[in-house]
Amino acid sequence: MKLEVGNIVTVTLDCMFTNKQGEVVAIVDDGDEDGNIDVKFGSDCDHLFSWNRKGKGALRFKESDLRKDKDYTMEVKAYHLFGAGMFHHLAPLKHPFSLENKCMHEKCAESATNRALVNIWGTVCEVDVCKGHSDWHGNCADSFPWKRPAVA
Repeated sequence: MKLEVGNIVTVTLDCMFTNKQGEVVAIVDDGDEDGNIDVKFGSDCDHLFSWNRKGKGALRFKESDLRKDKDYTMEVKAYHLFGAGMFHHLAPLKHPFSLENKCMHEKCAESATNRALVNIWGTVCEVDVCKGHSDWHGNCADSFPWKRPAVA
């Protein structure tokens, strides 16, 4: 595995950051015994740092202590969008995202362009939306106008 700046990684080292996700922000060759990969963690990890931390959330790891991920988990995305205490449940879609999926908005027949997260009374729902409905991403709402399944 070859890591690059911008990669999303999960810490596999047995420490207080085990299974925490972050972003590779630098790769340096300075002989540091902790490694050469600088990983920055989001606000979901603030409680793991002391108040006077250096680097504002960046820590150094060896490449062997990290696993490269395709993206952040739904939980981390929800935390970054809505903050702590603003949601209590995650409702992921069972099917993977594809550009062949249709927009899930009730009055739309367009193809989906992205997967949005909408916070409905504390339940963060994944919703496939088209470009025209992408403004739902990151919203807190009373409901989402879901398409109703066809009834025979």
